[in-house]
Amino acid sequence: MDDRLAPHVRLDKTTVLAQPAWSAALVHLALALLGAGAGWLVEVLAEWLVTLPWRRCKGRPGS
Repeated sequence: MDDRLAPHVRLDKTTVLAQPAWSAALVHLALALLGAGAGWLVEVLAEWLVTLPWRRCKGRPGS
């Protein structure tokens, strides 16, 4: 049967479905950096937000 197939097709070839270890490490590193960037951005935005004149963080009137 192998003689009827194209030369580059082999029936005894094993297929391995796996990602290389470095790609999983790269994904984890990228997600960690994205999380750190998001945390930094939240802090910067919160500090900027409290400087706005219309903020409601001053407390209740009369207290």
